[in-house]
Amino acid sequence: SPLAGFMNKKTAESVIENMQMPDGTIWAIPIVLQITDTDNAVVNVGEEIALTTNNDVLIAIMKVEEKFELDIDNYCQKVYKTTDITHPGVKHIKESDNNFIAGEIELINRPEKENIDSKYFIDPVNTRAIFKEKKWNTIVAFQTRNPIHRAHEYLLKCALESVDGLLVHPLVGETKPDDIPADTRMKCYEVLLQRYFNMDKTILSVLPMAMRYAGPREAVHHMIVRKNYGCTHMIIGRDHAGVGDYYGTYEAQELVNSVLGKLDIV
Repeated sequence: SPLAGFMNKKTAESVIENMQMPDGTIWAIPIVLQITDTDNAVVNVGEEIALTTNNDVLIAIMKVEEKFELDIDNYCQKVYKTTDITHPGVKHIKESDNNFIAGEIELINRPEKENIDSKYFIDPVNTRAIFKEKKWNTIVAFQTRNPIHRAHEYLLKCALESVDGLLVHPLVGETKPDDIPADTRMKCYEVLLQRYFNMDKTILSVLPMAMRYAGPREAVHHMIVRKNYGCTHMIIGRDHAGVGDYYGTYEAQELVNSVLGKLDIV
């Protein structure tokens, strides 16, 4: 929210250049659909197309409202702060063709990940309902793509001293090949939370979104996403969403602090 589909050129370029939508809404990473030259040749504006997984499972129907190109180097430099193709986020964009399509989508089958219990795929409307039922007014989110270590445990328990509840919200979408697989991480989270946390004040759910490794911009993006899930607070980690040495240790916190008053989450 407030998106109903993939961004058009005007919105994407506004996000890339100004970190906000044309109406002034803070937004850190363009949500765009990049397609191949082959697909671009047969996709026409005004048509409805099927969006499928690599295994041809139908996910959604999309009405194509616009086809466009972007300045890819500028996109990467502004969002990722580099055009280096060894950066995994930049590599994904630059190795794909410069074709984008925009339009609203109609969900048909919600994608889930194999080997992860479906009970953990909780939509924002449902997490908000759970928080309301539990009478939580303040909820802190914890983003992670790694197992929770002891420093994380300490940080989460300290956070729980000042809020009503905790949403442990690991990202289980596409990550780097050398990251620990999501199903393995989920087993770690389950054991840790059940044995060492107060489950009356803790919820484990998953975020089915790919990592961009965009550092500071992705930290803001993660906060916007968790606001949608109903959270009021979020923990921003050291080199949050970083990779290699592309970002400073506390650069994510600095960018987040600069836009805090416009995010409705702290």
